[in-house]
Amino acid sequence: MSPLTGDAASSINLPAHYLSLYRSLFYSALLPSDGSPQRVQPFLLPFCLLGTFLLPIAYLCIPQYTISTIQGQQVRIRREWVYRLRWLVGAVMVWWNLGVVVGLPGFQLHFGGLGSPTTTEGEGYEYGGGGEGGYKGWMKAGKTTASACTAMAYAAGLMCGWGTIWGLEAVVFGGYQGWGMRVRRRLRRRGSDGKDGEEKSRKDGKRVKGELRVGFVDGDVDGTMNSNSNTNGSANRRRRQSKSESIGVKRGSWGPDTTDLRRRNLNPSDMFDSKGWELVDAGYGKVALPTSTSTFTETNDTSKAINTNQSHRSAERKQEDKGQRWTIDETVDLDKYEYYWEPYPDQGTLGQRLDWVMDMFNSFRGAGWNYSISSIPSLQKPVIPTLLPSILSSSSSTPNSKGQILPYLPSGPPVSFTPLPLSTPSQFHRSTTIRQFLLSRLFHITWSYLALDFFTISARLDPYFVLGPNGPLRHPTYLSDLASSSPSAVPPLSLLCAKLLASLPPWGLNFARSLLSLSGVLGGLFLYSYVWQLTQFFILGKLLGNETQGMAELWRYPCFFGGFTTNVLDRGLAGFWGGWWHQTFRVGFTGPVRWLVKMGVFGQPSNEGEGKGEGEGEGEGEGDKAEEKRTKKKRKVIAMTEMATAFLLSGILHALGGWTSTAFRITTTTSPSSPSSSYSSSHSSPSTSTDALTLETRNRLAVFAEPVGFFVSQFLGCLVQAFLIVVLRNFVNLTTTKITGSARDDASKQKVWKNIPRWIKRMGNGVFVLMWLHWTRWMLIDDMSRSGLFLFEPVPVSVFRLLGLGGMPGEGRGDWWRLDGEYVPSLWRGGRWWERGVRI
Repeated sequence: MSPLTGDAASSINLPAHYLSLYRSLFYSALLPSDGSPQRVQPFLLPFCLLGTFLLPIAYLCIPQYTISTIQGQQVRIRREWVYRLRWLVGAVMVWWNLGVVVGLPGFQLHFGGLGSPTTTEGEGYEYGGGGEGGYKGWMKAGKTTASACTAMAYAAGLMCGWGTIWGLEAVVFGGYQGWGMRVRRRLRRRGSDGKDGEEKSRKDGKRVKGELRVGFVDGDVDGTMNSNSNTNGSANRRRRQSKSESIGVKRGSWGPDTTDLRRRNLNPSDMFDSKGWELVDAGYGKVALPTSTSTFTETNDTSKAINTNQSHRSAERKQEDKGQRWTIDETVDLDKYEYYWEPYPDQGTLGQRLDWVMDMFNSFRGAGWNYSISSIPSLQKPVIPTLLPSILSSSSSTPNSKGQILPYLPSGPPVSFTPLPLSTPSQFHRSTTIRQFLLSRLFHITWSYLALDFFTISARLDPYFVLGPNGPLRHPTYLSDLASSSPSAVPPLSLLCAKLLASLPPWGLNFARSLLSLSGVLGGLFLYSYVWQLTQFFILGKLLGNETQGMAELWRYPCFFGGFTTNVLDRGLAGFWGGWWHQTFRVGFTGPVRWLVKMGVFGQPSNEGEGKGEGEGEGEGEGDKAEEKRTKKKRKVIAMTEMATAFLLSGILHALGGWTSTAFRITTTTSPSSPSSSYSSSHSSPSTSTDALTLETRNRLAVFAEPVGFFVSQFLGCLVQAFLIVVLRNFVNLTTTKITGSARDDASKQKVWKNIPRWIKRMGNGVFVLMWLHWTRWMLIDDMSRSGLFLFEPVPVSVFRLLGLGGMPGEGRGDWWRLDGEYVPSLWRGGRWWERGVRI
């Protein structure tokens, strides 16, 4: 089977033809019949998970802290040899994952003499006896990992890239064993008298079976505590109810409004935890502080947490003014469970440590963790107390206590749900009822499913999405021939799309490709992310969840994308990537810079000038202002460095996906006009290479750099737009000054800019974002197209084909089922134990 270059191309199913050619090239590289070296390895589990998943989790299951007693108090002391071992583990992770992707020289598994491979029917391949020219191991220089499924071949590079980034964050940079905490729950203990005993415990704070009962106090439905008087609480409820009704929002319209839910939405009362924690009212909720003053001391972080009550209460009042209530959801039962922050179980069993580590390692956005990103609705982070200087100084003289010392929290501070909003400023929402959660996810799944189905019957008519930008079939010849086909040869909707694409000028076709590619990428992200959320909530939450995990709680599953208007139209390109786009990889992408900040590379950010009292002298004013300017400048530098690093790592991540999809198809060339028909056996580094699928001759490094260039250009686009806004603002102020004939101060200039109609600003931001993405998308979409990613069948059942509306040439209603045997995982048996597993 060979690539199509003649006029017959318009009469066949182009995607199916090139998918068959892709698989033929893959199996020829996987199981060469001419005795040539194997050029590709299968996407095999668990082998490919070793560096991305198994190794970092195994290391993190080793406790880095030991529990010791200093001055009669238990503390956590870091074991430095385990902590320093993280660098070796990180290096092995990087080496292994790079070997999986590109096959590094020296990356060989040699367990004795291995000869040339022999094929066993139904079992893949096996190794024969030793001999000259035989393999020294399964991993060999120049051998990449791929799959017969084009999407999984692309995912192989993504998995190794993200596994390296997230593994380094979890193992090397993050230090989550020291400060990471997750939300857990436990059953509340009831008194022997049932509800009467519970009510009595709530009133007098008696201990039940050795544990202090945590009760509830009266308050209104939005979680605002009012323990002074039941009368005042009722008055507040009536006042807020009338305020909501006055703006047309009925009570309960933002969540279930029942007596049971009202009780469950309240915070624990002003009591002491039996294990050394006190719930101090900070205005916006409860902040956990230690009851013992002999071990811990209040730090600036603790006082800052309490002093931030005004901002949180202000945000809460804004929600109330809009008729919204600060609530949890109907899956959280505070009558049955009490919630607490669980640190790393240093003294726990292996199973407990493994559960904690796997939960952390799979929580990319940090929902339910104290490292949760600010984009999604998050809980108030617990305040970690600081040890007294006497303990730190006395420990320095102890031979076994040279590591970092942290407070020991055997039970963890209690969780406060009061500051948990329904939506964030970036408009990431959470659902309060199962019905709302299910309907919203099904809505996104439905439209994204249909969008992907339409993409397969429309975009793949264009050879660009099948072969890439430099394939043998070009516009307008192929599309014109396809548009002139008879209605019986091409389904009506697909024929209409072909005629539309063929009628467009080159610039119009280029713009249509931008819209189609954006719809395809968004459809895939929405479809698979929300299917995974439903699977986690309704299936895994029931099967794998238990009383302590709470996997089937809605607040753990915020939406995947933010608000389009708030982020894109109001903030421009920076809002597109930093607010509206999914923030799944933010923690991993910004981890290296945060580690450098912690190491003092950028200097320690100063908090001076914050929270100054009225009694401070005027002589310190100028110094404080100068220090504040330096601090703001330093924070801007850090923020810019984080943004640049995030875009760079994202570009490398996507470039690795294109590499694993195309590396096994590349043949070295002796000259640009004379491509070789087989892979070169020379050890020299080729300057140019030819893709056996698309017949494109390019420099491999230049191809790899294109996706990186796309994401770097997004960073530059954010800077360009910010610069243009400053220029435009100065131009408006200058023009206004000339018209009025009087100079204006800064406040007046800001007022003039704010008086510009919002719709004009939003239109400008929207046009800039659209055009910048259109001008730069080729660097990413070209790579996805040539990799064969769009040959993947994203939906199992094609609705448009089933209705007879769409399809490729020669397809009809009977072609509605889109999956074949290559989409089903299968067992793979190689010659050695590490070559056996599940082939994806």
